[in-house]
Amino acid sequence: METVMTGANFQLTTKDFAVLEIMLERRRAFADPIVPMLE
Repeated sequence: METVMTGANFQLTTKDFAVLEIMLERRRAFADPIVPMLE
């Protein structure tokens, strides 16, 4: 099953941003290719 998010409107919460910040810090430590997308 494929999800298409065309025209979707999402609002991130403070908790969402906190989780993304932690993910970014951990991924930077391992030079993960997903880092540019998280930044």
